[in-house]
Amino acid sequence: MSAEEMPKQFVHGESERKISQLWDTLKVSRGVVDKSKKPFCVVIPPPNVTGILHMGHVLDNVPQDVMTRWHRMRGYAAVWIPGTDHAGIATQNVVKRALEKEGIKMRDLGREEFLKRVWEFKEKHGSIIIEQLKRLGCSCDWERERFTMDEGLMKAVLTAFVQLFDKGLIYRGKRMVNWCTVCMTALADDEVEHGTHGSHLWHLKYPLVDDKGNPTNEFLIVATTRPETMLGDTGVAVHPEDPRYTSIVGRKVLLPIQNRTIPVIADEFVDRTFGTGVVKLTPAHDPNDYQAALKHNLPLETVIGDDGKMTESAGAAYAGLDRYQARKKVVADLEALGFMEKIEKHSHAVGECYRCKSVLEPKVSDQWFVKMRPLAEKAKQVVLDGRLSIIPDSEKHDYFHWMDTIQDWCISRQLWWGHRIPVYYCDSCNHVTAKVEAPSACDKCGNTKLRQDEDVLDTWFSSQLWPFSTLGWPDKTEELEFWYPNNWLMSGRDILFFWDARMIMAGLELLGEVPFRTLALHGLVRDSQGRKLSKSLGNSPDPLNLFDQYGTDAVRVSIAMNYPMGRQDTKLHDDIFKNGQGLVIKLWNATRLLLGNLGDDRITSDSRKLDLSALEDRWIISRLGEVIRVHDDYLAKSDIVHAVGAVRSFFWDDYCDWYLEIIKSRMWAGGEAKRKALEVALVCQRTILKLLHPYMPFVTEELWQTLQKMGITDSAEMGDSRSIALASWPDAALYNKDESAEAQIGLMASIVRGVRDVKQTLNISLKAALPAKLLFLSENPKRNFEPVRGVAQTIGAISEFAEHAQQSTPAGHVPFKFDGGIGYLALPSDIDAKDIVTKLSARIDKLQKTLAGIERNLANQDFVANAPAALVEETKGKAREINESISKLDDFRKSLQ
Repeated sequence: MSAEEMPKQFVHGESERKISQLWDTLKVSRGVVDKSKKPFCVVIPPPNVTGILHMGHVLDNVPQDVMTRWHRMRGYAAVWIPGTDHAGIATQNVVKRALEKEGIKMRDLGREEFLKRVWEFKEKHGSIIIEQLKRLGCSCDWERERFTMDEGLMKAVLTAFVQLFDKGLIYRGKRMVNWCTVCMTALADDEVEHGTHGSHLWHLKYPLVDDKGNPTNEFLIVATTRPETMLGDTGVAVHPEDPRYTSIVGRKVLLPIQNRTIPVIADEFVDRTFGTGVVKLTPAHDPNDYQAALKHNLPLETVIGDDGKMTESAGAAYAGLDRYQARKKVVADLEALGFMEKIEKHSHAVGECYRCKSVLEPKVSDQWFVKMRPLAEKAKQVVLDGRLSIIPDSEKHDYFHWMDTIQDWCISRQLWWGHRIPVYYCDSCNHVTAKVEAPSACDKCGNTKLRQDEDVLDTWFSSQLWPFSTLGWPDKTEELEFWYPNNWLMSGRDILFFWDARMIMAGLELLGEVPFRTLALHGLVRDSQGRKLSKSLGNSPDPLNLFDQYGTDAVRVSIAMNYPMGRQDTKLHDDIFKNGQGLVIKLWNATRLLLGNLGDDRITSDSRKLDLSALEDRWIISRLGEVIRVHDDYLAKSDIVHAVGAVRSFFWDDYCDWYLEIIKSRMWAGGEAKRKALEVALVCQRTILKLLHPYMPFVTEELWQTLQKMGITDSAEMGDSRSIALASWPDAALYNKDESAEAQIGLMASIVRGVRDVKQTLNISLKAALPAKLLFLSENPKRNFEPVRGVAQTIGAISEFAEHAQQSTPAGHVPFKFDGGIGYLALPSDIDAKDIVTKLSARIDKLQKTLAGIERNLANQDFVANAPAALVEETKGKAREINESISKLDDFRKSLQ
């Protein structure tokens, strides 16, 4: 390809497909155990096998790809292991709904036949998200793709269960759990989402009875948000120190509708300030009531069944009704019988299923649990002693709090799709055993008729093994020995307890080592209004559409430049992606500029032996070495925003805006001056491509291939030049620091920026050659100016520079600040100073009005207290920017008056 043949624009869609094929051919992402290299291993947060790519996946995977590509280019034996999660509840529900559309009920189909249908669904749809991740540019080792229910991982899950069971860390017990009446399964506590529901507070009248059970004229008023559960009340409770009720503790009340007496007990869990201070006790349907029932030996009456319908225990008039239908009937009946005191509007938090969003029911049930306290203590200690680092530090507080208050984990699910619990029961002698392989006979009595537990394991149980099950555990594989512990993981802070903390506990307990050395936690992406992205709001953009519109590189680098860490969130809007697209265009155009000046030359450089006799060459090489160091320091700390920001600033500002502008005169001059300028520029260009490759893999690969085809190489390159993904990462040590050159060019840039700022503000053409005076505040900047005087005149369109001795503005000049002094730009002779003052005053007035509105918002305590923190900070930032603009414009106005 010649310079003339290089397209004017980067055609991202066509190029992305071509480059993906190149990477596949070269196997650039293949992870190979190589003990001569340092290992680097990351495991992908496994997306649901039923899923499609959304912005959360982009947020998770862009930094992981950045880290993997960076380490691969630095010579590590890097591997990024991909895979998908079987997503028990979600997948079962999807297939169940598909069957129902065919008129087939899951239960009628039977377990084995239903599982066949799920596997067929998985084979048909399971690769969709993998292909979408490839389109995102994820450099995973796709030959190592795993699935949480493939043969190897199935073995890992069953082995983990058996080992924890044998240690006494897994047990079966009757406890109150969260029950989803739609998904028809128990859920763990941290799978419960809480939403505020507008409802009512019903005040019910419970008659006190005498010693013979006859109602008296006294009533206890009970306030409840769930009147339908009163059908299962087995007591009422008051606080033992509540003087209103101490005399009635031990008496009984008549339960309306059910017409049975229940006791009045005293318990400290009662909140005296809620309602009337009297609490109805429905132990089968409320966790607090359940604990009170255990303490006071109260019976349990289950009146709401697994399907959310009322049971026979609720009474013939209610049995079979949906719980909300029953609520209406109970309220109507209580009103008709005279047992309704009053009804008030009331909003309260309600537990919802994280999958189907239906309101959960507390339910007492036999379930399998993991004892978490022994595991949590170890997981807490490794963070305290530094064996595992959590970034940012602010997230450690929540981590420690969760570990300190942890409850046992309910791991059994009443599903068919998933890892069936490997526990076998002998009905002959009641022996219970846990085995990886199904036993042929009872270990205790020899009975050959054993039955396996019907439940499956929580999906997160298998996911917690992901860092080592994907490497072959429980077998002692070469990969496990080499790549475990993993080096690093980026995860959303919203799944810190679902996944990250459990991986830490599992790794420590089953392998005696942390699963990864560093856990970096990111925040959320929101829309331009600060709202969380959701399907219901319709505000979550389809990443594939963004790839089509802006290009995958633009989306990736936009996310990287605005990456939210910890409790930060980032807003998505078109301007973000346009900025990313602008960087892609700028990179493309900078390469075209250099290639367009090559002519027939073919430049083979050696970055170790560059001729740096020109000041600007010494400067750009010094800056190049610095940006490599700065980038690598930031990325080593998982600070992706400042890492990519440093490279973007160097490329856009130092390299394009200053260096390429300065060397244009040398390129126009031709000959040896041109060749030397191009040699340095192309070394920088190749290095910039490497620095940006982890963030913008497609366009950098396209430009790399273009340079290779034109014979533009660097003999200092130590990597595999067939792909930039295999090239060696730039070595900052090759580029010498030159503080003198940086001071001189930096001073020139500061002066030119000041000149341009004045011209733009006063609407003067940037090309208008005007004289300027400079006041140096010390000798050092004065000395540094002389070597760059000519460049400053050319770049800044200055007809001449004169030195100014006094710190006062000369007549007909406008002041500006530069590093180490004050400049004064002469106004054109034909300019109307009064007209400019009038326009500046109008602009200042407009800004002041805008500022007043912003300051009113910031003075509003409701806004500061209730608005998202990111919006408050953004508003404060706008106020600062406007204040700075007003100050600058006012300085200009004063100089013209």
